[in-house]
Amino acid sequence: MLHLRVLEPEKFAGRLISGRVYCTARALWKLGWFLRDFLYDPELLGREEVDEKALAGLRGVVKISHSVVHFPAQL
Repeated sequence: MLHLRVLEPEKFAGRLISGRVYCTARALWKLGWFLRDFLYDPELLGREEVDEKALAGLRGVVKISHSVVHFPAQL
């Protein structure tokens, strides 16, 4: 489970965004890009290692949006 704490904008500061991290080949490739953007230790990344202690305190920018999905009523 991944938890991100919102720092800005101020009206949302302190809120959490949570998500799952999947372990498929494609998902791990995406995780690598995500960690690079958050300045994760390049040496660990080069060895394809994820150190949970090294994840704490990483900072970066995540663009999020709000959408509403309407599912058709069940028949």
